[in-house]
Amino acid sequence: MSSKPYDIRSAALALGLKPEVIGDLIKKMAPSAEKHVGEIKKLMKKKDHNGIYRIAHTLKGLASNFRFEGMAETARSLETAAKDNNEGIYAVLLAGLEEELKEIKEVAAGY
Repeated sequence: MSSKPYDIRSAALALGLKPEVIGDLIKKMAPSAEKHVGEIKKLMKKKDHNGIYRIAHTLKGLASNFRFEGMAETARSLETAAKDNNEGIYAVLLAGLEEELKEIKEVAAGY
């Protein structure tokens, strides 16, 4: 999980939106992030490095857009690992994504 808790006010300021709007958007984004993490799990079982790269890239962008820096960084690391076919680190990165997903769901539940 990221070292700092998510600050919706800072994200809202950075994005030029009201915190309530960010909260509503995060509620809509959380299921998408969860779906992507699930897809990554399936692709890992298939050892589909290109698919993992593609979904990790998408997840990185989604997380970055909402300023979920921990998830964005973990997705970036997974993207790099998939590009390099570095399966040895997949499980650790997947666990990180799942922890970051918990934070997103907690933030979403608060709105």
